[in-house]
Amino acid sequence: MLRYFESAEIEFLRSLGYQYRDAPDLGFPRVRVECEYRSAVGFDDDLDVTVTVARVGTSSYSLAFEALKDGKVAANGSIVVVCVGRPGKAQAIPARLKESLQRAQG
Repeated sequence: MLRYFESAEIEFLRSLGYQYRDAPDLGFPRVRVECEYRSAVGFDDDLDVTVTVARVGTSSYSLAFEALKDGKVAANGSIVVVCVGRPGKAQAIPARLKESLQRAQG
């Protein structure tokens, strides 16, 4: 399921006009990952995954995920992503990404 969440995260960021490679001198590790499996999912099942911005901080943000199979919740979860510079110290989220996340948060 986490692979589905990761794909949804990448597409979500693209929909905001941002890709992690836009900041090649930064890293964006996931420091917390949660997933609650609610029903069985088989190989190659079609899933609809929604992504919402749960929180935007100074150097980190949280995304929430919900995976639906045939209109029923199959799993939900969340990730916390931290923006790090080199050599791995937290630093401010790039302004363009932060503004996009805040707009998506509502």
